[in-house]
Amino acid sequence: MKNLRDNLSIKILALLMAILAWYYVMQDKNPLKTYEFAAVPVEIAGTGRLSEEKLVLVEPKNPTVNILVEAKRNELNRLSAKDLRPRIDLSEATEEGSYNLRVRVDKPSAVDIKRVDKQEITVKLESIVKKSIPITVRLAEKLPDDFILKSTTSTPKEVRIEGPSSKVALVTQVVATLDL
Repeated sequence: MKNLRDNLSIKILALLMAILAWYYVMQDKNPLKTYEFAAVPVEIAGTGRLSEEKLVLVEPKNPTVNILVEAKRNELNRLSAKDLRPRIDLSEATEEGSYNLRVRVDKPSAVDIKRVDKQEITVKLESIVKKSIPITVRLAEKLPDDFILKSTTSTPKEVRIEGPSSKVALVTQVVATLDL
């Protein structure tokens, strides 16, 4: 029992030095590293509300961001772009127009976000409109001289289109081409 108590202070000091040496080696072997994930797809939340408001997201269709992260090397080796979840929320959008929406990134707790190249993403919403357009029938080529075309009709007589207001406005006619 006396041997165990001999040099107790030296033994405690040796134990503390061993712990410090172990900590130093672990930090040196697993240092903090940074890595940039490029073109990480941005999740668009709140799209269900858009249909209730008769709105549609016109642009951007598939937004992406670049994210610079910092983590211990072993964490970084296990990390993939799927573990980072950048998102924007459209739930507050209630009318047609442009909105600057803040990008929020969900991430594992052992990872620090150092930079996101786009803090905000500008989205454009448009109203969904409907429009009826009559169908015009045209011949694909000229009839031979011994034929006479009296009239043309189509069934149905018109088509109904639906979509973003700017796209629907571009449709001025519907043509059915008849090839004899």
